[in-house]
Amino acid sequence: MQAQEAAPLPAAPADKEQLYKRIIDMKSTLRVDDSFMEQTKAFIMGLRTVVGVTRVSDLIEKLEDHVRSIRETPASSADELSTTDETRQAVVEFRQALWTEVHGRRTFVLATQAEKEQLHQRIVKLRPTLKLSVNFLAHTKSVIINLKGAAAVKRVCTLIENLEKHTQSIKGHMQHTPSGFAEAPYSLNETHVFVHGFWKDLWREGQRDDAAHRSGQ
Repeated sequence: MQAQEAAPLPAAPADKEQLYKRIIDMKSTLRVDDSFMEQTKAFIMGLRTVVGVTRVSDLIEKLEDHVRSIRETPASSADELSTTDETRQAVVEFRQALWTEVHGRRTFVLATQAEKEQLHQRIVKLRPTLKLSVNFLAHTKSVIINLKGAAAVKRVCTLIENLEKHTQSIKGHMQHTPSGFAEAPYSLNETHVFVHGFWKDLWREGQRDDAAHRSGQ
């Protein structure tokens, strides 16, 4: 007779509560909203096995390492933008890994409304320097708000980071011109090409996200 495979040990409610408490302790540093916390709690409480709890504990440990590095590093305005971006990225990666742990790899991970609103606001902040039109902002907002997957939000986040870097380079150029304004060939021509490229990439991500949502991946 073949020996029966041992059933996986069930997760203890107290262990799952302890996992969630570790997330609560990081909330202020990670700057996550209540929606994120509620969804995370539901995921953690949905864990069924000791193995699952252990793997999620490892995911939380990575987030704790990130939080520790922030708290131990003296704050400076120069590093604030990059730190915020790194934290946002760490939170997105944690959330995706947690979803995968609970639901499996082929499940479509939904994006939260707060994440999408945050992406749009980052584009709005670039408007004065990039001279973005109201029409452009309306179109980009429509694509972003209609994104359904967390993976698409992550990819669009990278597109916006590139736009933010271009904006910083323009501001740096302006500081080195006698008038304090960027020269027309730089600010208009190059920026027009850059913004147009961003729009095409964003539109493609919207189409890719829609296809992924329909296929459940």
